[in-house]
Order: sequence, then C-alpha cells, then structure tokens
Amino acid sequence: MLKQRLADMRDYMESDEAAYDEADVEECARILSEHATATRSVTDRKDALELVRGTVLRLNKLDERCDGTLIETDQRETICTFIIRTGHLRGFNAENEDVTEPWREW
Repeated sequence: MLKQRLADMRDYMESDEAAYDEADVEECARILSEHATATRSVTDRKDALELVRGTVLRLNKLDERCDGTLIETDQRETICTFIIRTGHLRGFNAENEDVTEPWREW
C-alpha cells in the first residue's frame, strides 16, 4: 500500500500542480524507512511517541517545503496507518490510536 502511495506521488508530479520532485518523494520514503528501522530499537511507549513526533515533524517540514502538495489525502491515510501499525506491532499503541495527530499538519 505504501509503495502504491509513493507511486501516486510520482504520478502526480506530472501535473502542473505538484510542487515537488523525485528527490522529495525519495526523502518521504527514506523518512518512513528510517522510522520503521528506529522502531525496532525503541523499548517503551514514551520513546516510541518521541520517535513518532520526530518522524511527523520531519514529514511536516518536507510537505511544507513542497507547498503542501506532497502528502494528499490518500497519502496521509497510508502514512498514518504505516506509522500507527509500526508502533502497534511493537505494543506501543492501539491499532486504532492515531499517534500522529498531535503533531501532524498534513
């Protein structure tokens, strides 16, 4: 699903409305990959939420730099699900708990 949303970002780049390029899509993918990798090292909920906070703030900056066009509704839902599920699989949050919401601007 995440790969599809990244592909959707690339497809949208073809429109005149996109204010981002391939490097921005790659940065988004890298941020999410780094989040998943870092989650394996976290040992408690407090640290997991701090990791989520950092990831969301990085994504906020990236999306802002792209004039808010990088993370659209479908991408937002997929990215949130990815972050939530990553924490849930390690037991840090409930599966339906949107841990991104306090910091998310996209």
